[in-house]
Amino acid sequence: MCFAIINNPTVANFLEDFIGFNYKSTCENIDYNSLNGNISQYEGCKVKFKGKINYTEPLNDGNLIVMNIDGSEKKRICIFYDGQPILMSNNMITVYGVVYSKREVSQFGKYIPLIFARYIDFQS
Repeated sequence: MCFAIINNPTVANFLEDFIGFNYKSTCENIDYNSLNGNISQYEGCKVKFKGKINYTEPLNDGNLIVMNIDGSEKKRICIFYDGQPILMSNNMITVYGVVYSKREVSQFGKYIPLIFARYIDFQS
């Protein structure tokens, strides 16, 4: 197997977009209530969710994001993202990633689904 180092930014950007498109197309839309009620069934699955950022905080080398799904205060997921986009409360985003488990969110005092995000798209 042969690997090449790509120094051309145009080609590198094209490949990243292509890889990102392929990854995103394999992520499933799943029902929030099913995920929250039976997290172990979905652990390791690639999923996508749309929603509004409730709040963010720095965590290790990334960001921890709490997001409301479908505009509902009762449907929340926690997202870990190691990218560095500008994330602000009330931004509408689509998250593509892998279900990990549940995480306690101290602000709300309960456990919510945790997704390790690979990609985040901002909605305009």
